[in-house]
Parts: sequence; structure tokens; C-alpha cells
Amino acid sequence: MLEKKHIEATTKKKSNNKIILIILSYFGKFLKILIGSWLFLIIFCGIAAQFYGFRHWAIRNLLLIVNKELDSNLAIDDMTFDNNGNIVIEKVVINKLNDTIANINRIELDISLLDLIDNRIKVNYLNLANSKLNFEYNIKDSTWNFEHIIKKSQDTIQKQTPNLHFLVKNFNLYNSEIKINKPDFKVSTNIFNPLNALYSNCNISLDADVKLVQNEYKVTFKSINFTEKFSQSNLKSFKAKVNLNRQFIQVNDFELESNNSKLSMDIRIDNFDILGNGNKDINKSFLVLDLKSKQFEPKYINLFTTLGFNVKKIDELNFTANGSFDDISIHKAELKFANSFLNFNASLQNIIKGNELKYYVDITNSKLITNDLSKILPDISFNNIKFNAIKINQIIGEGTVEGITTKLDFESDFGTMYGDAYFGF
Repeated sequence: MLEKKHIEATTKKKSNNKIILIILSYFGKFLKILIGSWLFLIIFCGIAAQFYGFRHWAIRNLLLIVNKELDSNLAIDDMTFDNNGNIVIEKVVINKLNDTIANINRIELDISLLDLIDNRIKVNYLNLANSKLNFEYNIKDSTWNFEHIIKKSQDTIQKQTPNLHFLVKNFNLYNSEIKINKPDFKVSTNIFNPLNALYSNCNISLDADVKLVQNEYKVTFKSINFTEKFSQSNLKSFKAKVNLNRQFIQVNDFELESNNSKLSMDIRIDNFDILGNGNKDINKSFLVLDLKSKQFEPKYINLFTTLGFNVKKIDELNFTANGSFDDISIHKAELKFANSFLNFNASLQNIIKGNELKYYVDITNSKLITNDLSKILPDISFNNIKFNAIKINQIIGEGTVEGITTKLDFESDFGTMYGDAYFGF
């Protein structure tokens, strides 16, 4: 699965960096439109702007000017100011032909105008309430629908990245629906796919600090929750501090709660240019991961590779890991389920290839209850195992998705046992 994603990412003509620049460019242009609208209404409207009839006339004429610069149609029902002079926009709709890209019930915006002098766009808060956002990818021309909101420039000279600094405090998306459809990016229908998803009851709160020329992106996700329709995923809470540039990706204080699962981790990936075309040789990237989880759902692993067998929920899972995406070592791993527990080190190879997965496990000082194993591995038969529990002194296992060869040294109901064994899946 991950191989497919990697090949797709490195063969696409458009880079992730371009998409980010497009989004930020549109954001900047819309801010200029909103700021211009704000200045226009303040300077020329004055007291008259308090009357809907006058505001309606002013907005209608303003949109005639704005829509000439767009390759889509922008509609606004009303624009007013709160007691602090901040912009409040009611019912914003962006259409492209018969495609509604955005339908936002209410926007509240507080922006610092003086910062524009220093090429800095500082948003003190931006609230979007009761929104419907629709992002569609067109395979024929390899573009997203939001790329066609603003008319393409006729200037064929390649321009430098604008030296803009975006500083956004308190961005909040409330009670909204987000649909993302990228037809050429498919996974199993019962697995969460972020690029083919319908997010409902979506709430997002974040801060962002973006420097375009330096290619530095810092985002603090203070809270995210949603329900995803297609995979029936329910994200109760997500928090993280993300720092990325052309050299590394770093995620700290990652906390995720979905259904009954809880996951926390810190992760850093060096030598991986996610803002460009990615690293063509993914093995040159280096990963460091520290993970802690309660009620872990192993089905999430299917986002990256194929396990080959069904694994039920794990009560507790903790480990540290490092290595490349295709060859990784796991250290000080602790796994607990029911009355059983495992302490082990492990290595995984050919992770990207999925069905060619190879693994090595060294288990020590652990205990397994047969009944617990039957519950956590329902597709594997344990009928031939006659003991109720084993105390593991050491088990070394080496295998693939088809089976595992082991060297055993453990104590059971029948006494101490050691030797070799093979288990097929």
C-alpha cells in the first residue's frame, strides 16, 4: 500500500509544495479582497453600512468587481462588523459551473493591517461556522477544483515565491462537512482514506506559522474531531505540534483518540522532502518514533501495509523505533492484552512491499494465556496447543505474512519446553 502511495507521489508532475503554495496564495488573495471590502465599507459607508439595504447595494457592486478576477463565482449575503470592528461575513458561496466548492454559513475575521507593511499576514482569529467544503480532483488535467477559483495568470514568466509570512492565531472550523475525492488514490473500502473521505460534524482548531520563501511550516493542532462516513471512523480528539521543511518532518505531543482507542507519540523523519517531490529513494530517509497506546486498533496498520491476518484490539502497546520506511527496528516494546503481556525487540523489512513483509522478533520475560491469544488472533487456530498458559524465557521468531519459524524456551503446564516450531497463517 505504501509503495503505491510513494510511486504515485514521486511520479506526479505537481508537488505537494505547489499545492500548499496554491492554497496559501488563494488565502492571501482572498484576504486582500476581504480587507479591501472592509476598508471600502469603513471609509465610504460609515453609518449607512448599518442598514442592510445599503450594505446589499455595496456588496453587490463589490462582487461585480471581484468576480471579474475569479474563474469561479463568489457570492456573499451580508458583511458587517462587530463591536470591535472585526469583519463578519454571512453566507459565503464559491461555485465553479455546477460545482459548489465552498458554502460557508458565517465567517468571523480579525486581521492586523499594520503587519501587511512587513509582508506579514497576521490573522488574530478566523472562524468558519457551519461550512460545506468540497475538494474534487480531476484526473484528466491533474488539478483540484480549488485551483480554478482564481483566473490563471497570463504571465508566462516564472515568478519567485512571494516573501510572505502567514501567522494565524485561533483558526476555528465549527460543525462543518468536508468532502475530499481523489479517484486515483484508493485503498480498501473499510479503511480510512484521507483523500477519499466525507468528514461530518467536523471541528478544527489550530494555529499556524508559515514562511513561504524559507519553506517553513509550523502548525499546532489544538483540537480536531470528526466522523468519517465511508470508513465509519470516529475521531474524538486529535492534537499535535507539526514542524516541517525541506529537510525534516517533526511531530511532537501527538495525541489521538478514536472510538475507544488512545494513541500518543513523538516522531521525526529526516532527509525526506515532503514539500518537494518527496525523497525518490525513500530508504535514505530516517525515522525515529516513540509510541504509547491504549486500546490500540491494529486495523490502522492496514493504512501502511498488509498484515495478512486479523488482529483484535490490544489493551496497551508501547515501543520506540528507528530506521528507514522499508527497514525498521523496534526497541523496548511492551504489549498487553487481557491477562497476557509481551516484552520484545523486533525488526521489519520490506514494509513498503506489503505481501513481501519479513520480520524478526525476540521475546523475553513474558506471559501468554491461550484463551487471550484466541481472542486477539481469531483467524488463527490454537486447538493444537494443550496448555493454558506459558511463561516465556525467550522466543525468537522469524517469518513472513505466510508463517513464522520460532526457537522456543518457555515454561508451561507440562513443564519446561524448548525447541523449534513453525506456525502457518
